[in-house]
Amino acid sequence: GSIGSSAAESPSEDGTGKRDLGTCTASRQAGQEGGGGVGNGCNTAVCQALADALQGDTEAEVRRNAAHGLGLLYACRSERQQGKKDKSQTQPPGCSNTAHHDRFPLALSHLIAALSDGDAGVRRHAAQALGGMGPAASPAATQLGKTLQDPNGDVRRNAALAMNSIGARAGSGHASSSAGGDGGAGVSERLVGALSDSSYKVRRNAVQALGKLGAGAGPDVVVPLCGLLQSDGHVDVRKRSADALGLVLSGLRGTTGSTEGGAAAAATAAADKAGLNALAATLSSHADSDIRRLSALALSRVGACAGGLASDVIDVLKEVCENDDCPKVRGLARQTVDKLFLPQPPPLDLEEDGSHLPKAKHSCNPNLAAVSSAAAAVCPPPAATLCAPP
Repeated sequence: GSIGSSAAESPSEDGTGKRDLGTCTASRQAGQEGGGGVGNGCNTAVCQALADALQGDTEAEVRRNAAHGLGLLYACRSERQQGKKDKSQTQPPGCSNTAHHDRFPLALSHLIAALSDGDAGVRRHAAQALGGMGPAASPAATQLGKTLQDPNGDVRRNAALAMNSIGARAGSGHASSSAGGDGGAGVSERLVGALSDSSYKVRRNAVQALGKLGAGAGPDVVVPLCGLLQSDGHVDVRKRSADALGLVLSGLRGTTGSTEGGAAAAATAAADKAGLNALAATLSSHADSDIRRLSALALSRVGACAGGLASDVIDVLKEVCENDDCPKVRGLARQTVDKLFLPQPPPLDLEEDGSHLPKAKHSCNPNLAAVSSAAAAVCPPPAATLCAPP
């Protein structure tokens, strides 16, 4: 199991007839090292050995470990995980070591193919490995979407989690037909199908993936998300649905323009109205303060976009900022109304040299006196909140 030339050899039979999993152990060590102390070319050889084992080994356990090992080799590393590594080195997509770059397409294609493996454990590890690659695994989005209908619940959960990890690129042109799929088409439809899954974890992950798609999810996902927000049996799914609605609705508003035809504009407008009404109804009546807070946050996100909010939604916000028993919910409702009605402050006066001259660290908004009485009556904030940082 040591990292070296032996790690690249094909798995061999031992006395008990079981495969030697040394290459999998080597890949685990390589992945934990993050490429820092691993010899040049060694991980490339390990990748080749693991890919071969994943594709053709007859032992299901070996294929599972091979998929897991490839996931460790190519797992995304955040800046925090990379620590003080030299950031001048170009990092290949989804990979923690430049030595892996040449074999990344090989690993990706084999993991995509493994999503159709006859063993559920192999499919589960393959989906998990693809999720660990992050946006670089976007070519797998179509096949992952199909895997959302897998008969095994753990496989479906990992597939939905991988779609969430890929994010907005799951519905873009990056989702190619590497596995014989249809590109990015149908990704959101398959995620919507997963919203009715019996496992709340699958539903939750699918909701989060739709939220990350934003406008790319399309207006047709809004009504199913509204249904989950209002009636799903698990609180975590309802929370994620409120957040996803805010992301999708604000994204759709950002794409509305002259390029949209009449039918598309009408569908977007209908989805916008349905989503805002569902969020407002949840904000005004839901018993869970966290869900009300997330609904208020979603309304604030949408209200900041062009078009603002309808008068009936503003009436709900007015009621909430006066009567809700949760300070956080009241504060979010008040902030949303302030954004809608308070004029933008004028630019700061500048000295001839262009330097700013703030008179205090926190100065009161100079436009409050100019707010119309009708706007101020919508949601009168307490005196303590009339001050905003410059």
